[in-house]
Amino acid sequence: PPIRTRVVATEPSVLAVRRDDPLSRRRTVTLAQLREQPMITLVRGSGLRTVLENACRDLGFVPRITAEAGELGSLVELAAEGLGAAVLPSSVAEGAEIRVLEITRPRLRRRTALAWNQTATSPAGHAFLALANRRFGSQTRG
Repeated sequence: PPIRTRVVATEPSVLAVRRDDPLSRRRTVTLAQLREQPMITLVRGSGLRTVLENACRDLGFVPRITAEAGELGSLVELAAEGLGAAVLPSSVAEGAEIRVLEITRPRLRRRTALAWNQTATSPAGHAFLALANRRFGSQTRG
């Protein structure tokens, strides 16, 4: 069946640490500088974890994951408690009780996309795509 996709949002990922973490004095960090840093991330198979693991592998190391969470809000809470550093979409970090650092090399980005089967989309799915068309542009027709 013909599957269509449409990226509707892209945002940078940032590093979140506890406010008194030694990294909190910095404004930026590279992924390579996090080689020995205890990391907290989403569970295996999530897009964010896959991006982190692939980027670290490209730099020749495996991230030192010390804790996992099932959702982004929990990552923020764990980082605020000092259990490790978390790579998060920048929008998740806004207003949280954490210190946020820009990841400069490589720049990690979170993409949010819609995917649908043109021949099997329900009436509710078509209504959602129409709403997405109005919000994000006309390229989500299906």
